[in-house]
Amino acid sequence: MRAKEILVGTDGMAASQAAVRWAAREAQRRGLPLRIVHAFDWQWEAARYDAGAEYIDVARQLADAVVAAARDQARAVAPSLRVELDTIIGNPAPMLLAAAEEEDTELLVVGSRGRGGFASLLLGSVSRRVAAHAPCPVVVVRADCPVLTARSPAKEAQPR
Repeated sequence: MRAKEILVGTDGMAASQAAVRWAAREAQRRGLPLRIVHAFDWQWEAARYDAGAEYIDVARQLADAVVAAARDQARAVAPSLRVELDTIIGNPAPMLLAAAEEEDTELLVVGSRGRGGFASLLLGSVSRRVAAHAPCPVVVVRADCPVLTARSPAKEAQPR
């Protein structure tokens, strides 16, 4: 059994960048390690054949770049934080839920693009599915909202 940790899902977009920064600050405040996870869906037809092997390698390299950028963002706000990176092939919502279940996750953090109404119904929402089914508390961070902490005035969650 591993030590408790904060798990944050990222896709490299503005909302998940804000979630990574929020999670890093929270992990530092709690004295917990941060695990950054990027789940990417891989259902490309050519992947079933030998010719698809080179494309999965490119997809893995891109996924590794997403979590490496997230690690840099986390370290920018919490330089001494212990950070673990993980890339998982699969649909993001179930993969994040599985990651939270298999580890000793104290908190799961995800970003939300803030789409609502009909667009949300069409596109689905990783953050909504994760919040509804997670085995632990969930924080959903929006990129367009200020982040308030007890020790500082409002800070924009927008990337700088």
